[in-house]
Parts: sequence; structure tokens; C-alpha cells
Amino acid sequence: MHLLYFSPVSWHSYPQRPHYLVRYLLQNRIVDSVLWVDSYPTRLPSWKDFHRPGTPDRLPPPFSLSGLHILKPAALPVEPVPGGSWLNHALCWKGVRRRIKEYGSRSRGELIVGTGRPHALAAWALRRIPHRASFYDAMDDFPAFYSDSGFSRTRMAATERKIAGMVDRVWYSSPLIGEKLHGLNPDMVHLPNGYDKHSFPVVRQRVSGRQGTPVFGYVGTVGAWFDWDQVLRLAAVDPCYDIRIAGPCFVKVPDLPANITLYPACPHAKAVEHIAGFDICLIPFRRNELTMSVDPIKYYEYRAMGKPVLSTRFGTMPEHASEGGVAFFEEDNLQQCIEIMLQKFSSDSPMESFRKTCDWSTRFLKVKDWVASI
Repeated sequence: MHLLYFSPVSWHSYPQRPHYLVRYLLQNRIVDSVLWVDSYPTRLPSWKDFHRPGTPDRLPPPFSLSGLHILKPAALPVEPVPGGSWLNHALCWKGVRRRIKEYGSRSRGELIVGTGRPHALAAWALRRIPHRASFYDAMDDFPAFYSDSGFSRTRMAATERKIAGMVDRVWYSSPLIGEKLHGLNPDMVHLPNGYDKHSFPVVRQRVSGRQGTPVFGYVGTVGAWFDWDQVLRLAAVDPCYDIRIAGPCFVKVPDLPANITLYPACPHAKAVEHIAGFDICLIPFRRNELTMSVDPIKYYEYRAMGKPVLSTRFGTMPEHASEGGVAFFEEDNLQQCIEIMLQKFSSDSPMESFRKTCDWSTRFLKVKDWVASI
């Protein structure tokens, strides 16, 4: 079996669900090869694009995998307008289509088409490339990314509905995404996010920063969903708190106090090193339509390393809080809440059952069983 996979992210980025899925399928010989197609712009440009900070340098590939092939399609940012996808097909995708067709032909009827991001190129492949099975992995509420561009948002929602109805199976990462796609496909399966147990070891010791106060930290992309107000509120609780934010930043950073330090985008190993150096891990996301559908991978990675998590009440985080190890920025007495978290630090490390249940190798057993059934 072979996989043609349209990814929502670049292969050269911090490893996320798509990277781990492809690695699992190749390393366990569930598929013999993967043609990974990087994403491309699927919305119209906005004024913010011309005023945003410079794009960070591309990260090195997260894994070296035998059987993996990378395709990077260029595209004009015109897909939402009538005729926009036709223009990309005519001007940008002739070589891309040829490469995809060749890969499909070499698969000799043993091809799976997977979509991690709805767009015109994926829809074309589902229509035109002969395949044995197909799936859509709905890991985000993609139309909600386009809150400031109504036309792009409407077109993305229409494309998502089309693709969800074309594929054989829909995986969805959170219950709210499943509710939004309900009725579009008869075969829909909940596949929560997880973590990689080999990359995230348990770290039990306290770290402590300035004057014995805790070290707080966040590793990941800083985008429009990042709630700087909550981070600044945390910094004001105690000027000795050591707060570290590591990752690529795509928004304007507010004036920061001295106890907040920014670190650049980093490879996976360095990200794990950052997390090991935190006493309390942060997930300060705004509560909006986009984040209410999110099951954050950061939660699984942080908790798997034995770290308590300070989060906002978005997405699946209220449900995760019932399992322990999670507190919320919205608490009335934030300092007291932090002190309680630290008191429980040594006894609140994740149980082995959490690490086993939430490891990607366990999560993707559903995918393995599905591939075996087709």
C-alpha cells in the first residue's frame, strides 16, 4: 500500500500529528511509501500579511524516513476566487500533477489518498487519481482560521464539506469538529491527539528560576490565537517568575516585562530540552471559535513529561483538567493556584497508563486496523 498525503503543514516544521502519522505508517510497514505534499496558501492575502513580522527560517526535517518523498507545490494566493484554482492548475501545478499521476501509476492500484487540509489540489487528486481508499484527517476547524476574510472562510468551508463527502473515512481530533462535520460522511471516527513517548521522557525534578520561584514555559507557534494578556497577567503576579516563550512568532509582540524571555524556533530535540527546564508549562490560547475545536498536542507532551499545565479554558482542556495536573489562568487567585500546583508536583507525574494510552503508536492503531480492512 502507498499513501498520497496532502499535509496541512510543511515537512520542515516542528513535528505535529501529520508527521507522526506518516512516521508510524512507514516504520510499521503499514504503507511502503508516502508522497507528502506540503500545503500552500488557500486564502486571499490580507493587510496583516504585509505588516506581519518576517517568517522564521525553515526548521530541519524532524525525521529521516525511508520511503518518504516530499513535494512542495507553488501556488498563487487566489484559490477562493472564482477561477482561482483553475489559474493555479494552469500556471503552477502542471509539474505537480504529473508527479502525483506518476506516483499513483507506480502504486498499481494500492494507493490511499489522505487529506490533512482541504484544498483544490487535494480535491483534484480525489477525483482524478485512481485509488483504493481515502480519508480526511480533520485536526483543526480550518474555516475558523479565516475569521478576517469572509470570502476565504466561506470557500474553505465549502471545500471541506466537499472533501469530507468524497472520502471513505473522516477522522476528527475533537468532539466539536465531529459535531461540525456530522452528516457529511457515514464513516466518522474520533481520533484524539497524542504524543511520542520516545521523544518525551518523564522529568520529575523541580527546576526553579529567579530566587527559587518557578519557571513557566511555552513551546510552539505564537500566532493570533496566543493570549499575550494572560501571559502578561502571570508576569505581573510576581516579577521573579521566570517565563520563557520559545517558537516562531507570527504576530506583533507587546512590550514585555523583564521576566518574560523569548526564544526562537528550534528543532524538536531543543524543544524537549526547553520543556524539561520548565516547572509549569503554559497553553495560553485565546477562547474563540478556532480554539474551541482544538485538542492541543502540547497538553499531551507536557503531561507526558510529568509537568503540570497552566492553560486557558479552551477546546478540550476542561475535560483534560478532570484527569489532574491542569489549572486555569482564569482562576480568581492565580498565585495560590500556582502554589498548589507546585506542592503536588512530585506526586502528580503522569501514570504509565496515561503515557501508554496517549502515545501515537496507540492512537494510530485505529488507522492500522482501517488500512488492513480496505
